[in-house]
Amino acid sequence: MVTGQQYLMQKIKNKINKFFVYQFESFFHVDSPDTKLESIYLDKGKYTRIPELLIENNADSVDFIHINSSPSLVPIDHFEEKLLEDYLKTNTNLINQITYDTTYDEKIKVVYSIDDLVETHLNKMNINLKNYNHFTFIYNLLLKNNTNSNGLSFFIILNDKSFDIIIFDKNKFIFFNSFKINDENEFLYYLFFVIKNFELSSNQEEIFFLGRFDRYIDYYESVSKFSKTNFISNNNLSLLNYKEESFSIVNENYLWD
Repeated sequence: MVTGQQYLMQKIKNKINKFFVYQFESFFHVDSPDTKLESIYLDKGKYTRIPELLIENNADSVDFIHINSSPSLVPIDHFEEKLLEDYLKTNTNLINQITYDTTYDEKIKVVYSIDDLVETHLNKMNINLKNYNHFTFIYNLLLKNNTNSNGLSFFIILNDKSFDIIIFDKNKFIFFNSFKINDENEFLYYLFFVIKNFELSSNQEEIFFLGRFDRYIDYYESVSKFSKTNFISNNNLSLLNYKEESFSIVNENYLWD
């Protein structure tokens, strides 16, 4: 495994210009810690601008993080590559080019679809391109931060119009889903719908928010009235703002090789 310090030294020695491209449903976010390029937002229809930016800034390596793509999670012991499309059909009809990640603990294959239009343009470039599903980053982060050894832990990554919820039973992953929401009331409805389905005791459950942002203070306070709440707040979590909407992400500082 490459440590953070080794990775940084390797980048300095080899002068690697690494970029990160996040694909959301309606836009792209382009960022690079290795260049002077400021974070850039592009509407989805302007995807051809991405290769131009990478060429202009001498990109050597690109991690493409797919936040817009709903994953199918397959236990590694039951995974068969020939069944990729069948796995994906269970939760989405938007299937283009199919790929998959492996979680850091090598227990789950994360199967998802990527936008072949963008992929085609990037593959024409002489760069090291890696695709990741955003779930993979979230899951890997939680492996390190899950400290509830007494029962179920509910981890929430909150956005203005949606939220993801991941559940661990002690250190064992058991559930993941995403919900579209319009306001705080809908958020509470879906959250406690999930909690009720697991028939939890309030003495055992723990609800963790990934990140702690002023924008969502009302959400945090509402949940705290009914259940114990905690926060995972570190440099690996950030809030993007695009056209008056906010999006929580596990950012590029959190990569396990």
